[in-house]
Amino acid sequence: MTTGERIEMIHRTLKAAGVDLTRCYLVAIPDIGEHKLWVSRVESFCPKFQTVYSNNGLVQVLFEERGYKVEPIPFFNREKYTATEIRQRILNGEDWKNLVHEATYNYLVNIVGIESRIRMVTKSDKR
Repeated sequence: MTTGERIEMIHRTLKAAGVDLTRCYLVAIPDIGEHKLWVSRVESFCPKFQTVYSNNGLVQVLFEERGYKVEPIPFFNREKYTATEIRQRILNGEDWKNLVHEATYNYLVNIVGIESRIRMVTKSDKR
């Protein structure tokens, strides 16, 4: 999905779940490929924050070194709820509606060419 599509899915899902969107920011931060500059890059794109939520070990270390509190994100039924599983089901024409929020499902089924884009991504992932 494009950055805009991902933001749209997250926004719609949070709104449908009753989250107060005046308290949330969705910020797209391009990767610069340089670890030493990553925290500064995030700081420059985001409003002030105290806590970082990540399960990525490198991200945890980088932000902790700069004095941020870092919390892991609890996974829920990780074997079932994965992007890989969802993409595979879409490609195979199998049911996947129960693996995403209804707002996300409705958005994705209305994207023209979703199956062909997922095929393209899946093909490039196997290289």
